[in-house]
Amino acid sequence: MWKFGSKWSVGVDLGSESVKIVCLAQTGKTYNLVSYGMFYREHVEAIRETLSHPNLQKANLRVSIKDSLVKIRKLELPPAPADELTQMVQMALGQQLAGPIENYILRYQPLQKAVFIAERKQVDDYLVELKQWGILNPAVVEPRLNSLALAALHNHPIQAGERLAIVDIGRGTALFAVVSNEGLLFGRNLSDADGEDLFKQIANRMGSSVEEVDRRKRADPAFLTLQNPDAKEPIIQWLYKVAVEIQNSVENYELQFPNQKVTGLILAGGASKISGLSGYVQDTLKLSATYIDAFARVNTSGFPVENFGEQGHFYAAAVGLAL
Repeated sequence: MWKFGSKWSVGVDLGSESVKIVCLAQTGKTYNLVSYGMFYREHVEAIRETLSHPNLQKANLRVSIKDSLVKIRKLELPPAPADELTQMVQMALGQQLAGPIENYILRYQPLQKAVFIAERKQVDDYLVELKQWGILNPAVVEPRLNSLALAALHNHPIQAGERLAIVDIGRGTALFAVVSNEGLLFGRNLSDADGEDLFKQIANRMGSSVEEVDRRKRADPAFLTLQNPDAKEPIIQWLYKVAVEIQNSVENYELQFPNQKVTGLILAGGASKISGLSGYVQDTLKLSATYIDAFARVNTSGFPVENFGEQGHFYAAAVGLAL
């Protein structure tokens, strides 16, 4: 579906199970939805065909980077001129890097007092890998945490002094981030809380394979519910694990940022919709939990309204990339 505009940007979120593509056109401060779509990763030709559309070829294309390629280190730096910041980051990292500094790509974020670190060779290899999807020259390769924060800041009003935690649970990744009205403050992985971990537990209980669980999930929307006896016990255990991981992350943040309390949760990612997760974490942690609506402040006129009611949380990272 297409709605034409100018200043186009395309966000491509390469998830473990699916690829989400969102194209936005900016007019002043307004973002208009041009096109969007979701594909299973194995549908490579369909993804390539979509990205090869002449209109998208002219757009500013931005893609998420594999979470495993980026490490985050806390780094306290004194105030310094912008032109001296890179050298100060390099000096402060000291012996934390395994090789010469030129082997790494570094991005310091003062608000977080943290530096994002990626090995240059791994990023170069990833750019080669992207070519199979038809992504030849991305303008931006962005950590997923950053794109999620952008989507939350754009679509959810955050009051001064408020701290909201983004909980992104996908098939192969589970991330926790804290945002204020100024931007991203904190991020970490949620260990063993992704959808793949649940699939493995269900497969073990069934004496089957993850591939069979995936096949049945795609064929039957009710498969991953508490009403399914094959999935009930693994889901209960997984929900508990997710809640514990979120609680540990909240405490970790509040230890590092004294006098700053997390006041609510924003949920994103396909696996975050699995049977009762939002209600469970809300009741267990006593924090309000709402699903992100990545299209809340995007002009979607020209597209059927019903398309967006249950899909906003899937597209959060892709929308954040395109903003």
